[in-house]
Amino acid sequence: MSWTTTNGEDIRIKICGVRHEVDIDAAVAAGADAIGLIRCQGSPRHVDRDRASRLAKHCGDAIVPVTLLVNPTPEDWLDLPTIWVQLHGQETPQCVTAASAQYSVIKAVPAHDSQLVQAFDDHEGVQRLLIDAPQGGSGELFDHDSLAPLRHAIRTPLIIAGGLNSTNVAKAVATLQPWGVDVSSGVESTRGTKDAALIKAFCKAARSHFGDEHTRGHAADRL
Repeated sequence: MSWTTTNGEDIRIKICGVRHEVDIDAAVAAGADAIGLIRCQGSPRHVDRDRASRLAKHCGDAIVPVTLLVNPTPEDWLDLPTIWVQLHGQETPQCVTAASAQYSVIKAVPAHDSQLVQAFDDHEGVQRLLIDAPQGGSGELFDHDSLAPLRHAIRTPLIIAGGLNSTNVAKAVATLQPWGVDVSSGVESTRGTKDAALIKAFCKAARSHFGDEHTRGHAADRL
């Protein structure tokens, strides 16, 4: 799987924290490329192993499912329903390397830690580098301008997350020119509840920098 666009002609969009089939349908209808299934106890968007499997199956070929783990234990790795895994904790490079032997890895790092960004950038086990606010899942927007000077040095396809919504995502895309964007709370009517209208508005705003036309193709080519 490639999620291949890196040439500035489009932006890839991931809707994270999906818990219901109807949310997947809304993401597909809006033109999103991937959805995130959060396997983290305590998160209002957590889904258990069985639910995650059913949701991943519902994606079919229409959209790419990604399993999100935070500091995974050996048990967490059992029977994951997705090829893509997003590591959103304090995982070590050794953990990422081990995970990449079985999965395609998105590694999340906080924007304020430039040393951590550099450590995981171009790490052989990281297929996508996701830069988030200091507290992942908080809905906080980090200072994009502060990351801009480092942006040119990042070689791994870059995903931006943290506090994005339909009113600010276009500016974030213009400022940082990421390969993709990731949203959760910014497309929710209440905490943990996705809203189809907000998903549609977000996808439209994210791609406004590129014009209305974009090519989605087969799900396997979008991550």
